[in-house]
Amino acid sequence: MNMAAKYVGDKQSNVSGFGTLNYGNYTVFDLGAHFYLDSQARNHRVNVRLENLFDEEYATRVGSSVLETSDSGERFRWSRLAPLRTLYVNYTYQF
Repeated sequence: MNMAAKYVGDKQSNVSGFGTLNYGNYTVFDLGAHFYLDSQARNHRVNVRLENLFDEEYATRVGSSVLETSDSGERFRWSRLAPLRTLYVNYTYQF
């Protein structure tokens, strides 16, 4: 079993129409493990990985765009959110 932690400090981005925006300052934890379904032969292996263990919501990027239907060039701010808690399961057979 293993655990990983990723810390990202304060980040800033100069976003057109909004000035400098702060984001970042988050920690994300992941867990992983593997086990064998047949402990003697070790042919059947299952890997399990859980990313974003505590379901942290955070932005990996921020920006702005012009509304397509806007005649005045009205802008909106957007944030690219990271994936929510995600479970991966993998099976491997070795012969």
